[in-house]
Amino acid sequence: MDVTLNPETPDSRARASRLTGDSVVHSGRSGGAEARRQSTTAVSITRADGGQGVDTLFLAADEMPALVWSTGPGGACEFVNRRWLEFTGAASRAALTDTLDFVHPDDVEHRRALLSGEGQPREPFESVFRLRRADGTYRWVLDHGSPRFDAQGAFRGYAGVSVDVTEWRAAQRELLVQRTFLRNVLDTDPNLIFVKDYDGKFVLVNRAVADIYGTTVDAIVGKRDADFNPRQEEVEWFLRDDREVMDTLHEKFITEEKITDKAGHLRWLQTVKRPLIDSDGRARQVLGIATDITARKSLEAQLLQSQKMEAIGRLAGGVAHDFNNLLTAILGYSHLLLGELPDARSREQVEQIRNAALRAAALTRQLLTFSRQQVVAPRVFPMNAVVRDAESLLRRLIGEDVELITELESADVNVRADPVQLQQTILNLAVNAREAMPDGGVLRIRTEDVEIDPDTRVGSEPARPGRYVMLSVSDTGLGVSDEHLPHLFEPFFTTKERGTGLGLSTVFGIVRQADGHIRVDSRPGHGATFSIYLPAVSGPRTNGDVVESTAAFRGEGTLLLVEDEREIREIMVEMLARCGFTVHAAGCGEDALRLLDQIGGRLDLLITDMVMPRMNGRDLAARVLAVRPKVKVLYITGYTDTPLSDDVPAGRAILCKPFTLDGLTRAIRELMES
Repeated sequence: MDVTLNPETPDSRARASRLTGDSVVHSGRSGGAEARRQSTTAVSITRADGGQGVDTLFLAADEMPALVWSTGPGGACEFVNRRWLEFTGAASRAALTDTLDFVHPDDVEHRRALLSGEGQPREPFESVFRLRRADGTYRWVLDHGSPRFDAQGAFRGYAGVSVDVTEWRAAQRELLVQRTFLRNVLDTDPNLIFVKDYDGKFVLVNRAVADIYGTTVDAIVGKRDADFNPRQEEVEWFLRDDREVMDTLHEKFITEEKITDKAGHLRWLQTVKRPLIDSDGRARQVLGIATDITARKSLEAQLLQSQKMEAIGRLAGGVAHDFNNLLTAILGYSHLLLGELPDARSREQVEQIRNAALRAAALTRQLLTFSRQQVVAPRVFPMNAVVRDAESLLRRLIGEDVELITELESADVNVRADPVQLQQTILNLAVNAREAMPDGGVLRIRTEDVEIDPDTRVGSEPARPGRYVMLSVSDTGLGVSDEHLPHLFEPFFTTKERGTGLGLSTVFGIVRQADGHIRVDSRPGHGATFSIYLPAVSGPRTNGDVVESTAAFRGEGTLLLVEDEREIREIMVEMLARCGFTVHAAGCGEDALRLLDQIGGRLDLLITDMVMPRMNGRDLAARVLAVRPKVKVLYITGYTDTPLSDDVPAGRAILCKPFTLDGLTRAIRELMES
């Protein structure tokens, strides 16, 4: 039906204009533009029977439930329908001068610019604004307007329809709040949450999925795994599992599956996939929830490596213990032979046997250090001495393409630590430095006397003020990144493909056990410096490696020797007897207690192995001291499951296997004189 407004009717002061059925639709100026440009000065409504009626247009417009309006070229109101008047409470069309009087003040300027057509392309528009209702409240209305043109194409204003959308906007806001809340829930969840269709396209993802692929949520929707994942086999696995779930309508739990992230790193996921079943009973989409278990897999691998290292350590400790027993016998008998052989040639040969046993003893100490079963034996010694002892070994260890420089600037100031462990610390740091210089470089080991004041921090912790000896190990290698620096001393942390992550944590433990501190200074590409600070100590030095002597030592007193290894027991009995001691020997704790009852006179010293079947050395000593409280106790051991140090009660001492006659007699003399 074609509707024509008569500008001369009492209810209209506007020029005649033609409204068409598509006048409120975004159709642009093409297609229906010619129809919208048609206008007439005749007042008529063309009916099916060919008749015409003047008021039919207004009747039709007034009966519409929507708010109908039209404006002139400058935006002035030309017509509103009855529903518009009722909605706003305007008295009449004749009394209405400007519809903008009913628009919310904040929306007036935008509305005026829109209706005036100034600077606008004069095309169909859609806008939302607030219109005052008859009760004085403002309602949101959705407005559709279309431009009107005369026969010559001149712009004649706009005509349009407005609909109250207040409740719809409230519902939209509530829906937006809910969608924002659900989006926040999805994006806060660290698990990977996604929905895919049968073609593998992402329908929904959370931020965790986008992050692992190095993109955004909006960018990944509508794409496939293949658009982000370079590994075709992974993409095929994902699509195969997705379709299996949709085809079978059954959930699938995937214990472990691999995915390559944006950096090309392999990550491990544990995934549950469930079909999303439509009303027709078919599944066209699959929901997946995947948990990143990469860290857990790493911990499992670290635990496995730790258990492997523990097993190897126990094996090494057991081997070292057996070797120490054998070496003790070899060193003992070679010492006796050196005192009896008359010719120099024979003595030289036995001396070679003894030296080989001493080198083997050093090897077993390394095994025990590796297995964490080395008896801790703190001594007072100059730091420089340990560096000098390690220097020859280091030169063979680091290779010819690394220059070793030692700068011993410390004035031979003493420290108190276990020299074996401190040497192991130097070796660990040197090995790390060597691996950081694959093309060669300079390894510098330096000692220096330093003073630390109360405000000084060493590394991340404050240090007790006082005098220290600083030992630094520097290299010209690759350096350490800022990301890795805070984790260097954490157990199992390693940047090596086959590293254990225990070397630097062991160094840290040794330094702390000696009441020291350690600091790392490094930058990528500029090498690294590890600085160890040990407190300087005064007092006499402990001679750990005394030059062996075959000079006869004469002792006196009664000893009870308890050793379960027959070879060691026999050689110790012979050595101690030659030194003048009265020796009673037993092979186990129970035999020793029975023998104790048979010793009629005094008992000066109990020498007992620490590790024995049924009754260990500690328990035996406690039983003996209960009845003979004045007896001194010398423990002998090749290793121990319980860390030992020199913090033992008065009247007791520890001697580590393998030992020589001089080492044994010296320990006895010091204990008896204490």
